[in-house]
Amino acid sequence: MLSLAVNYPAKINDLLAILCPGFLDSKDYAHLKNLAEDLSAMGYTVVRLDPTGTWESEGDISEYTVTQYLADINSVWQYMSNKIHIRMFC
Repeated sequence: MLSLAVNYPAKINDLLAILCPGFLDSKDYAHLKNLAEDLSAMGYTVVRLDPTGTWESEGDISEYTVTQYLADINSVWQYMSNKIHIRMFC
């Protein structure tokens, strides 16, 4: 299971940004939180995630691979597609 944080804009629309932290970063680091808040203020729904095997997400660090990371992003995309009608993927 992935650990996510979602920032919703004041008015829900079809804009989505997925913030993908680097190897040593967590979704909860200040720079990612600040960016999420700024994008949300601009009208984006913003999802921050901890990829599989890191921080609060399940799995072992050995599962932190490019293939798994792309699968994680796809999972977030699919999940959010069911929540809002998405026009833009960042």
